[in-house]
Amino acid sequence: MSTVSASGTTSTRLLVAFGLALLLAGPSVLLWASRTQLTAPAGDDDSAVLAEIARLEARQFENMTRPFGHARMVGLSPFGDRFLWPMLREGNRTGLLVTQLGHLDPNDPDALLGLLPDSVRYRANEVTRLGRSGLVPGLNYVRLSPEAIAAGRAPEAQRAV
Repeated sequence: MSTVSASGTTSTRLLVAFGLALLLAGPSVLLWASRTQLTAPAGDDDSAVLAEIARLEARQFENMTRPFGHARMVGLSPFGDRFLWPMLREGNRTGLLVTQLGHLDPNDPDALLGLLPDSVRYRANEVTRLGRSGLVPGLNYVRLSPEAIAAGRAPEAQRAV
């Protein structure tokens, strides 16, 4: 009887030790198996490495928990429902100013600013237009043509301002 009980306790102890080892080693094995394989692309091309890093970052960003958001209340925005996203243009954006509302064409500002409600827009008596010379207190825009920049007149314009 004593030999049966001794072998029973030995097997129980072995079973408990094996179970504890699985409990401790199981998560480690799962973490090791789910690690990302960083393989260097063939050649010394940095763009392939950067693309792989961007892909891994995008994958991690998809798994991130984000704070819970709320839908915008109707009538709360001064812009109404016109500017839910910036009005960005595709293709050639040369000469356009990037604003929070979207790309603004200085030659045709009403294409973007015409979408603003009248209560938000500047009135005619609130804007000072000076033409090609002079500065006023507040915000002033100075535009240089690509030809002037190519001719090297940009530092001269900066000194004048």
